[in-house]
Amino acid sequence: MNAHDIVQKIGAGIQEALQTCQLFLGAEQIEFENAKIHPEYVTTIKVAEQLTGPDVVVCLESLMKTLRCDAIKYANMMNLNDKNKRNNYYKKAIKYKFGKNDKKRLDILVKNSDSPTVPRLFAEVKLFYTNKKGILNDIDRIFHLLDMYRATGIIGNISIYGAVSFHILKEGANAQVLLRKTSKLMESINGHLLSIKKNNQWLKCLARKELSDFRAL
Repeated sequence: MNAHDIVQKIGAGIQEALQTCQLFLGAEQIEFENAKIHPEYVTTIKVAEQLTGPDVVVCLESLMKTLRCDAIKYANMMNLNDKNKRNNYYKKAIKYKFGKNDKKRLDILVKNSDSPTVPRLFAEVKLFYTNKKGILNDIDRIFHLLDMYRATGIIGNISIYGAVSFHILKEGANAQVLLRKTSKLMESINGHLLSIKKNNQWLKCLARKELSDFRAL
């Protein structure tokens, strides 16, 4: 699994979700008439399906505090003969909280199948491209998770990826129109990523756009 593969699989999952929902034009709207299953859930599931494989386990709606416990377990395993390091990493990890009452959940978690405490990917899926605050908050949550794994000495020994995806769907809109609509948002996202990276040189990050000519079947 690498960054290119992740981008391609997330894109393929979004395409499948749009097919499943029979091209739900107006997906940017908050309300859906007679919607029994919110399209964002469909998108999350289809993206998760694309990320499956024989060497990984994919989990939905994982409690982030469980990941904190996993990070502590993995740090302990790496430092079986060093009690001071284990105690130090525990003190660092326990400071990381996730949302009110520590109950925030992660949309998609991908882990190694042979070692369930080792994450490969943290992913959040957003349906509305207009929800800039929600997208930036998701980026912050993903970074918070990655920073926790760095603080416990895990990042550096293994590579962990984070992804936040969102999409815009417009009937008959050409590429230039879509580029204009998303340019300011992408500027904000890139600026936000740069501000995070400024004080965290260990972090590698990139925001990118993918254009697709989608047609309903």
